[in-house]
Amino acid sequence: MAMTNNATGKGGFVRGKSGNPNGRPKKPESERRRWEKFKASARDKSVDGIAYLVTVMGDPDEKTTDRIRATQLLLGYGWGAPGPAEIPAEELVNLDTATPEEKIRVFRRAIRAEEDKLHPVVCEGTH
Repeated sequence: MAMTNNATGKGGFVRGKSGNPNGRPKKPESERRRWEKFKASARDKSVDGIAYLVTVMGDPDEKTTDRIRATQLLLGYGWGAPGPAEIPAEELVNLDTATPEEKIRVFRRAIRAEEDKLHPVVCEGTH
């Protein structure tokens, strides 16, 4: 790696040259195999993990924060990270001051908008 003096006298990278021309070193094959075995083992336990999250989510005796986190995990992995909801501005409410009914209405509208993205309606006879 070629170094050159800069204004501080400490040297620096040459403009237009990579500081790491060979890239990140590859992991050894044995480490990659261990990682693949670990992932396979985790997949085998996925059903039990999901069942546990569903149990925590629905158990009123669990702490509210744990129930919310279980719900977030299930929704996040099941549906992916939420994008901006396509809700008309006039239907949005201030969640700090909205009534529970207003919040539910907005959330249901957001869920419908997401479902429409996943399952678009196809009209026959249109091109």
